[in-house]
Amino acid sequence: MINARPKVGIFYICTGKYRVFFPEFFQTFTTYFLLDCDLTFLVFTDTLDYIEPIDARVRLFHQEDQPWPWPTLLRFHMMQRVATQCTDFDYLFFMNANLMCNQVVGSADFLPRHDRGEHLVAVQHPGYLGKPRAELPFETNPLSTAYVPPEGRDNYCLGGINGGTASAFLALADALAAAVDSDLTLGLVARWHDESHFNRYIKSRDDVRFLSPAYCFPEGWDGPYDPMIKLRDKSRFFDVNFHKGWQPAGRSRPLPARLGRALKPLLRLRPPERLGNSNSRVRDTPTMQADPPWEPRF
Repeated sequence: MINARPKVGIFYICTGKYRVFFPEFFQTFTTYFLLDCDLTFLVFTDTLDYIEPIDARVRLFHQEDQPWPWPTLLRFHMMQRVATQCTDFDYLFFMNANLMCNQVVGSADFLPRHDRGEHLVAVQHPGYLGKPRAELPFETNPLSTAYVPPEGRDNYCLGGINGGTASAFLALADALAAAVDSDLTLGLVARWHDESHFNRYIKSRDDVRFLSPAYCFPEGWDGPYDPMIKLRDKSRFFDVNFHKGWQPAGRSRPLPARLGRALKPLLRLRPPERLGNSNSRVRDTPTMQADPPWEPRF
């Protein structure tokens, strides 16, 4: 039963350098976003006494800062950890740290439409809308739980905004945390981390509301959309390449071995072993592909 004035929880991660974005995020979302709902900001941060503004609408959860890509890859584990404290919400959403709400967004524009059987919300990726299937960056490794077969590679969505009814979103968080753990057990990291797993998950659903890229449009981009929610350019605030340890395009890079060792007790990673495919080997440390400089990852 949805309340007459729905209660909406927004998961938000701002550890390390990402703390700089919260004041603007809070100010713009409390000014323009879902004004016909009661908002609560569920903030994961490594400095509980630093985040401002301290407001009755903000709940703080301690989260240690981690080297990239763990904050994005393991975000659904964070949500799982506090799920029992989120039973009072009608809707739950995850929002990227560097978002700002640019215009008034009403519940009719954004929330799942119950008269159409919708329970989840996804935003189409502005970097890939209208692109040929071959250019869409779905996970192509069949060993990964994020794998999407060729016939399903359409309508690629970004990972920076997603959500839905509280029960549907917490079920999604459970499923994606388990999928990430399964991949890590095999030494695998999906191509675009949580975003890859999210795209795989919504392929199995017929209750998703797809919003246009206007609801997460990058700052400084030209396009046919009047941005409702804008994605701030992180490079204006810190060195993104240094923060993420990017290397030149075309080179793969293993995650630091010490991180793999640190995660093994938690995830019970198996030692390297042969898979059924004689040409495949499980890696002792997960490996990611370097990001082409033009690839629009949010």
